[in-house]
Amino acid sequence: MGTLSVDYIKTAGGGSIAVPDTAGTFDRLQRAGNVLQVVHFLTSDQGSVSVSTSDIALSPDIFKTITPVGDGSNFLITVRWAGESANGFTYNSSINIHRDGVRINAPGTLNYQGLSSPVLTYYAADNSSTPDMINFSTLDTTGSTAGTPITFRLVFTTASGSYTVWTNRCFTAPSSAFETFSTEMIIMEIAG
Repeated sequence: MGTLSVDYIKTAGGGSIAVPDTAGTFDRLQRAGNVLQVVHFLTSDQGSVSVSTSDIALSPDIFKTITPVGDGSNFLITVRWAGESANGFTYNSSINIHRDGVRINAPGTLNYQGLSSPVLTYYAADNSSTPDMINFSTLDTTGSTAGTPITFRLVFTTASGSYTVWTNRCFTAPSSAFETFSTEMIIMEIAG
């Protein structure tokens, strides 16, 4: 046996598809469950923002826009963040993902409801070191329209009034000293 080639006509001339001489089936890219594309955001930029009782984007802004290639797709969003809050206040905070400005998958819209909360690496307030961390994933199943861009953004809120949150560094450490980090968001479009 050998390889079977199927010739076909396309707009810019002919072409062929090679069919291997082994058992199996052809798969369509758009079959439910297939990953259609992956986009990625990575930054080691450092910044701070005053967090309050309303969802607020961090600084630097952690977001990514994806233009779906399929209709009715799902989106798997994975986030890794590290930084530090003033006086260890992240214990009363929540992290959420906005899809075009609206929370997704959170149990509600109150300031203490969210997808995750930062993990403190020390039991007491320590502004010179001991960062806070977040690692989570969520699956957005609200669907999509091919060709219509969607923006996913990491947002932070607290029930503790307001305080400062640093991204990719510790609170009082110089930007090049103590623990420094990178933050990452990965979005996979999955055929629905």
